[in-house]
Amino acid sequence: MEEFKNFEIKEKTNYFQIIIENREYIFPGIFYICGLLIGTVFYGNIESSIVAKIIDLTTENNNEYFTIFINLFCSYFSVYVITVLLGLCLIGFPFVNILPLVVGVITGIKLSHYYVTYSVKGIGYSLLMIIPEITALVTVLLFTIKCSNELSKYIYDATTKKIDTIQEFNLKSYLKSFLLYGFFVVIIAIVNAVLQYLLQSIIQI
Repeated sequence: MEEFKNFEIKEKTNYFQIIIENREYIFPGIFYICGLLIGTVFYGNIESSIVAKIIDLTTENNNEYFTIFINLFCSYFSVYVITVLLGLCLIGFPFVNILPLVVGVITGIKLSHYYVTYSVKGIGYSLLMIIPEITALVTVLLFTIKCSNELSKYIYDATTKKIDTIQEFNLKSYLKSFLLYGFFVVIIAIVNAVLQYLLQSIIQI
C-alpha cells in the first residue's frame, strides 16, 4: 500500500516537471487559447466595421497565385519579424507572449464570423482553409517565441549584471534557429498559397 502511494506521488511529480521543462511552449500556447476564447466570446460585441477589416486583411480573395503568396507571406512574416525583434530587445521577453494572444483573438473572430454568417458552410470553410493554416503558423511561432524569450532574458541579465560572463552565450545558435524558423514561415506561405489557389474554385464563400 505504501509503495502504491509513493508511485502515485512520483507520477504527479513527473507531470509537474514536464510542465516546468516545457513552460516556454506551454505558456504561449495558453495565451493563444485565451486569445481564441476572447475573440469567440466577444465577437458579438465587436463593431461590424472592425470585423470586416479583420476579415479583409486576413482573407485572400484573389485569382492570382503570386498575389496570394505575397499577401500571406507579408502577413506571416510580419508576426515572425516582430517576434525576432522582441528577442533582440532588452525588455522584449515580458511582451513576446502578447503575439500569440493577438493571433488567437484574430483567429477566434474569423472562426466566429464564418460560423455566424455561413453556418455549416462556414464551419467547412474554417476546417479546410483557416485551421490548418493557423495551426502551422502558431507551431512555428511557439518555437520562435521560445528562442526570443531566452535571448531577450540573456540580454537583460547581461545588461543588468545578473550574470558575470558571456562565454557560454552563443549568438550564432540563436540566429541559426531564427533563420530556420523563418524558412518554415516561407514554406507555410508557399503551401497555403498553393492550397488556396487550387481550392478557391471549389470552395467559395
